[in-house]
Amino acid sequence: TARNIAETARGVETMRSLPIHLMIEPTTRCNLACEMCEHSFWNEAEKDLSFDAFKAIVDQFPALRSLDLTGIGEALLNHDFFRMVEYAKARGIRVRMNDNATLITDAAARRLVELEIDEIHVSLDGATKSTFERIRVGAKWEKVLGGIDRLIETREAKGRTLPDLFFIMVLLKDNLAEVPLLVELAAAMRVRHVTIQGLLDFGAGLATPSDNPLVAEKMRCDAVFADARSRAARHDVDLHLPRTTPSTERCVLPWAQTYILRDGTVLPCCLYGQKL
Repeated sequence: TARNIAETARGVETMRSLPIHLMIEPTTRCNLACEMCEHSFWNEAEKDLSFDAFKAIVDQFPALRSLDLTGIGEALLNHDFFRMVEYAKARGIRVRMNDNATLITDAAARRLVELEIDEIHVSLDGATKSTFERIRVGAKWEKVLGGIDRLIETREAKGRTLPDLFFIMVLLKDNLAEVPLLVELAAAMRVRHVTIQGLLDFGAGLATPSDNPLVAEKMRCDAVFADARSRAARHDVDLHLPRTTPSTERCVLPWAQTYILRDGTVLPCCLYGQKL
């Protein structure tokens, strides 16, 4: 662990240490067809990662500190998902997942709370029913909010503090105006964190440069973000916004983490699509 931290800080060309953060894709299956997601436009076979394959991957990282169960699919569609979380938590690994909240039944909510998964990042690409359902095709606003409520109520009924919930929005021209409303929604639902992510425009659906307000409408972004920051401060919501100007800071992700796809492909991070 100490060696990885030191090598990450120095940015060495050849690593002697293993990453301490790992991202693993549990499945490439999804029950939605979101307008800005590459999954909605591909023709590849959809498959799950088996528990045995998951265990074989994790066991190669003895100093692993944290694990993200995330990818292009919906994690809860994998029937081995809870076994994966249980195995990682038993090793003292911090576990985070991304979720579309369409499959959070009473049983799923109980299991997520009992396993004390550390963070659940819920994708909400709109703060109103019309915008949300237009972007996240196949999702129903009331069902998703019901799943989130169910999870929060289960956590509170059991007297637990975990999982910590985050609302995640991919920023588009179509939902930019609703960023402040998402902060208000989070506060009303007792969700402490909101993260707005920049769009990865791959050239289809709503994922084109013209749909990216950080490129096309920077001044409008600045105004909307200022409003969102003000509301977040008023409601004590932890708000993370994308930069509206290019960063000059060195990215440390390739040194500190590894992203492993369902088929075993290894990438330096989830934003880099070229296979190694």
